[in-house]
Amino acid sequence: MNTMLLKTCRITHENPRLTPENHWSDRIPAAAIPARDRQRASAAFTLIELLVVIAIIAILAGLLLPTLSSAFKSADKSKANTEVRGLETAVKQYVNEYSKFPLQTGSGSDTVLTTGNAAILDVLRGLNSTENPRGIVFLEVADNGMDALGNMVDPWGSAYRLAFDTDYDNIVSAGGSVGDVRGRNVIVWSIGQNASDSDVENFITSWSE
Repeated sequence: MNTMLLKTCRITHENPRLTPENHWSDRIPAAAIPARDRQRASAAFTLIELLVVIAIIAILAGLLLPTLSSAFKSADKSKANTEVRGLETAVKQYVNEYSKFPLQTGSGSDTVLTTGNAAILDVLRGLNSTENPRGIVFLEVADNGMDALGNMVDPWGSAYRLAFDTDYDNIVSAGGSVGDVRGRNVIVWSIGQNASDSDVENFITSWSE
């Protein structure tokens, strides 16, 4: 028995962790925490992380949204500017080919199209054999660039407006907010993002520099 006591004391002396004072860990082992409590703590921590991420995304979105909106508006205006000039060029090419304006009636006054351009579009696309007997394609328009009525529309969904100097006085009299445009025989314009015929400041025109 004395031998066993001696061995026990020696082991205790050589390995202080086995002494009564150090027998219990200073920290509670994870295994000692009930599983339910560990799950609750983990879930709470995950929820906090998620809320932080959402908050960061919301802040970034708030900072980027004005910039993205401005970029989209600029892209739409650029597209409209390209298309009004493309339409003007197509009509001029038609005039050079046939020595007359498309659908010209000979009424003695300028032709103004503000309610739709589908008929002119058919001529320029080579789909009207009467007005374009040679079937020349002066203009190509993607399907998503036209509305259900066959009008070529601007990025905001309004049909492009056209006017021709069919009385040959070197002035296109478009009337309305546009008025007279001198030194041109063809003009094309978009009424802009506000889709208003009176919002001249937002018009995108083929004759502006």
